[in-house]
Amino acid sequence: MSARAGWYAVPAEPGTMRFWDGTAWTDHRQPLPPAEGSVPIAAPSPAAAAPARPATAVVPQPALPAARVPAPVPPSPGFNGPTGPVAVVPPQLAGVAADLWTAASRYAASEQGRSTGEAVVGGAMVADGVVGFGRNREGIGGAVKMMLFGLVFLAVGLLVVKPLLIDAGTVGAGEAQTVGTVTARNESRDDDGDRLCSPDASYTVDGAVHTASAGYRSSSCPSVGATVDVIYDVARPADARIAPDATFRLLGWVFPLAGLLMLVGGLWTFVVRAGLIGVGGALLLRGLRGRRAAADAGTP
Repeated sequence: MSARAGWYAVPAEPGTMRFWDGTAWTDHRQPLPPAEGSVPIAAPSPAAAAPARPATAVVPQPALPAARVPAPVPPSPGFNGPTGPVAVVPPQLAGVAADLWTAASRYAASEQGRSTGEAVVGGAMVADGVVGFGRNREGIGGAVKMMLFGLVFLAVGLLVVKPLLIDAGTVGAGEAQTVGTVTARNESRDDDGDRLCSPDASYTVDGAVHTASAGYRSSSCPSVGATVDVIYDVARPADARIAPDATFRLLGWVFPLAGLLMLVGGLWTFVVRAGLIGVGGALLLRGLRGRRAAADAGTP
């Protein structure tokens, strides 16, 4: 039981009285009056005086149903996991792909499946070799066309562009090179209306002044008074030409190199497609023979 409210002496605070409100100590204090024969009354501790709280009733909650976990799907026989068709289809179609792969594996394991499968695969290889499947994939006809284009580019580069731009800027046997000064630009217009020029330059050999002309026309025209390289025949100094600059000589290699790359690429594609046609044709014939043998034997 709790002590009644009132003033009580506090043993922890000698000479002090503190007011007990019946449940806990308050902050009200006063000096303890001296009283002869009086005995301090020890108040009960607040912990003992605190009334016990009523127990809270626990309402039972209904048990939640356990989460349903789908059972693992065993791998289908004949399906080889990441290397099979499931790896290249969306997850929603993985099961369908696995079933198709299983059916295809069982069919391929049969005698009829082996013969028919060889025929189908062989026919697909022959078709791929002839027309080419997929984006930007050429068949054997495209390979032949690429080789022809390569030959044309190579011929134009070696027979026209190379002598005009590369050989014209190379000092050959019996020739020498000197520096000339542009005296005329000889401007003209092409079919599109663009300005072109073919410069003339004067040069001096053994005290004699000669004039050389460019054997090409260019949109990059040197100004009058500019210096250019002149290549002349040592035996006949008047026989000379203006050498194209380094940029023109570099561009002269574009045609022959492009033609060579197309020729090599077309040749490689031709070999690959011819191999597909040969191997596919052999598989197709063997598959058709197997189907005929199965039909003669009465295999369903």
